[in-house]
Amino acid sequence: MVLATNEQIILGYLAIGESSNDIPAAQAMIAALGLTGRLFTLDAMHCQKNIRNGP
Repeated sequence: MVLATNEQIILGYLAIGESSNDIPAAQAMIAALGLTGRLFTLDAMHCQKNIRNGP
């Protein structure tokens, strides 16, 4: 789920299959929402070396 906390709205939601995890889903959301090159935050699970580079 992608939130804009100041505006209190949900920007996006992506269901994750049983055989997947949050990392590829986060990369897909980053690309879909055009967040590449922008500042955003993720939880500690996403402290991957190349998360910003996408799939």
